[in-house]
Amino acid sequence: MPGSKRICRQCLNDDRYLNNIIASDPDASEACDYCDSEEMTMSMETLAEKVNWLIENYYRGGEYNHYLEEYEGEPLFSVLEQEVTVNDNIINDLAELLDELWFDWSSHERTYGDEPHFVEAVTISGNLSRKWNSMERKLRESNRFFNMDAMATFEEVFGYLHENHPSAFIDFEPNTSIFRGRIFQSEEALEAALRMPESSFGPPPPELTPSGRMNARGISVFYGATSKKNAISEVRPPVGSYVAVAEFALLRTVRLLDLSSLRGLAVNGFSRFDPEYLLRYERSSFIKNLSRKLVMPVVPELEEANYLLTQAIADYLSTSERYDLDGILFSSAQKPKENTDPSVRNIILFHKSSGVLNADRRFR
Repeated sequence: MPGSKRICRQCLNDDRYLNNIIASDPDASEACDYCDSEEMTMSMETLAEKVNWLIENYYRGGEYNHYLEEYEGEPLFSVLEQEVTVNDNIINDLAELLDELWFDWSSHERTYGDEPHFVEAVTISGNLSRKWNSMERKLRESNRFFNMDAMATFEEVFGYLHENHPSAFIDFEPNTSIFRGRIFQSEEALEAALRMPESSFGPPPPELTPSGRMNARGISVFYGATSKKNAISEVRPPVGSYVAVAEFALLRTVRLLDLSSLRGLAVNGFSRFDPEYLLRYERSSFIKNLSRKLVMPVVPELEEANYLLTQAIADYLSTSERYDLDGILFSSAQKPKENTDPSVRNIILFHKSSGVLNADRRFR
């Protein structure tokens, strides 16, 4: 019977987690049934249980397409070859053991059908997603300020990011150029602004600050871009208007959370059989999805409602001593899809870091 057989680490794909299980097996000294090595072994029954856990958490069953007369996804043999071993004898025995695990004796049905096929599909952190959705709903419907649910959820998400993906936190050095565009309806207004560029192109005073993607009404922040072209596209100028772009240089080093880097988050150093990998994978995938949501275009009439979440995140990040951030770097929602230049990004400097030298000239 396959369940009574033993298998050694040499017969498996090199996997740290399975190797640790073998090392802790009290019967590890028993011989391997699939090769002549003297390596330590584990039972095939234990391996089947671990493989079953992996399939449950990383795959869903492929459905049969009656029109194409084929299953979607990969057959069980291919999944086992990729995840466990390339040894056909071991795969056949594993498939037999898994078939026993998946067979329901009361209904005589199999969990994944008679011809198991699988599609890789991790359920993205159900608990975290539910918590996040609840927090979003409360922000919109009841309690925006002093929202402890929001604080706890932000801590879980961004705390994980801070501890495990430090490359998402970057520095812009002094003299780095940042561009900011403004729309003018007449040449006279444009000429007046150019006479006082520090005050005219910097952040508006609080009493004139509208709500934006990363700020509530009345909270003055600096919205900029890393290129002149992107600065123009961000202000969405109407036909017939004038647009001027001012170039600013940073006076000191600023620390930024680079949302655009989150699309490439990966989990390294863990086995897929390790529950810790799954937890990290779920969180990383959730953060990647979140980063896409934060920069999605929003139609003007829905901006105020849809910006509640991004504003709350900006408030949290700007006041947290844990991250010591000056702002956020993110992809442009206005950037054409065919433009893949990673340097074309937007930047927001929080209120505490958005002062412009000589901007007080506006009050003279």
